[in-house]
Amino acid sequence: MNSEGVFNKLMRQHDMIREVTKGTQAFLETIKTSANEGDFIELIGKLEHLRFLLLDHSGFEEAVLIPVLKKMYHPQEELAHYVKDEHIVLDKDLKALIQIVKDHVEQKKGELDREDFFKIRNYLQQTVTHLVEEEVSLFPMLKVISGQI
Repeated sequence: MNSEGVFNKLMRQHDMIREVTKGTQAFLETIKTSANEGDFIELIGKLEHLRFLLLDHSGFEEAVLIPVLKKMYHPQEELAHYVKDEHIVLDKDLKALIQIVKDHVEQKKGELDREDFFKIRNYLQQTVTHLVEEEVSLFPMLKVISGQI
């Protein structure tokens, strides 16, 4: 795949992740105070779908971008490790949130605890922020050296 194809695929993945994230945020807001077990099961499905998209994207991004960062004239080892570490943390946090909602369903609680609601909402906002940060800082830098992809 040429460098233009790589960046187009990355942006398509970002668009899909952003769409699913925003849809999940909207759904979370609608069930904030009046949800039933079915709503929480649907939330789990949305979060698991988001996790699948993020894992797919992270794998592709790491496969094509980290080698470029490591081969630069001034190797960006620290940035390469940061990208990979951030993906690991995002996945770990999302798995924990999915488990919180699963436990909520198992315990047959009513509405989400305020703290859990905000954890999920903040995670979803953080995901969108992560995408924007990549688009405005990492991708433009890599486009300059895209001949190496």
